[in-house]
Amino acid sequence: MRRIVELGMEIGISPQPLRAAVVYKPNAAHIQAYRRLLRTEEKKLGRKHAHWFETDSADHGEQAIRRAIATNPDVLIVAGGDGTIRRTAEVLADTQIPLAVLPAGTGNLFARNLGIPLIDHRRAVHTALSGHTVAIDVAEADLWNGSQHRHARFLVMAGIGFDADMAANADAKTKRRFGWLAYVRPIVRSVWQNNQQELKFCIDGNRRRTIRAHTAIIGNCGLSTGSVALFPRARFDDGLLDFVVMNPRTFGGWTRIWSHIMVMSVLSQTPGIDTLVASMPAIKTARYAQGRMLDVDIPRPQNVQLDGDFFGQVTSLRIAVNPGALNVRVAAAPAG
Repeated sequence: MRRIVELGMEIGISPQPLRAAVVYKPNAAHIQAYRRLLRTEEKKLGRKHAHWFETDSADHGEQAIRRAIATNPDVLIVAGGDGTIRRTAEVLADTQIPLAVLPAGTGNLFARNLGIPLIDHRRAVHTALSGHTVAIDVAEADLWNGSQHRHARFLVMAGIGFDADMAANADAKTKRRFGWLAYVRPIVRSVWQNNQQELKFCIDGNRRRTIRAHTAIIGNCGLSTGSVALFPRARFDDGLLDFVVMNPRTFGGWTRIWSHIMVMSVLSQTPGIDTLVASMPAIKTARYAQGRMLDVDIPRPQNVQLDGDFFGQVTSLRIAVNPGALNVRVAAAPAG
């Protein structure tokens, strides 16, 4: 019998072949291609064929996710978009099972921020099975609408304002056909109406402030819809959340915000981004901050979204970072 050494102790049996579990949406893009590529990669690596679990919209995939975790896989792969990934991470966080992503959604923001290939499916599969495992932060959201309370987790961004209106009003059929471009119409409508109200907010328990604003966005990472770097300094593993509050009074104010964001997005591709961003002049219509916890009170109910999922309306919310709570698979760094 071949002998191996594990954790410094000599044992007399060979380890069992590894096996993944895959959670997938039945109507997600590229599923059949991912199945073929995964089987090929499993055979190459001497792994058992993965267990596949189809999500059901009736319970938002929760049963499929829990069944997948119950198989105790060495990696749990999500073939889907940001919503399916977020719901999987809600259950998977604080376990040791790493999450891997095969992008198959509309925006695929989580995959974009992790550097997972969106078009090269073979590389995405290779990363899922053979990539590095790293720990990233998870954002914990407590949402209130009057006395009604909900708790949820997210990985990318949450917000009230135009991004929440986008999540509430984007048509599912249009999203499947046009991808993230389906969000343009609800964004334009929200920006054009420019409904603002006073937000009372507090960062890390410090002094509570009041600002009249249209939109507030909380980010756990930097890239937003269309690969725009909304938060150039944000990192998944920095133990911080990034915040921006937007309060333009006119259409020209919105133009200045988008111009500012696009310049930062270009700069984000440049080494020394922290120094460059710090040297940029601030604009009054978009105020940025970082912290570990944000509390917001709103006088009238507002739409809210978490990772593109519409979560109804809120009158107050608390977002806090949970550092290193989720293990994820990323591409292995090149040798040398």
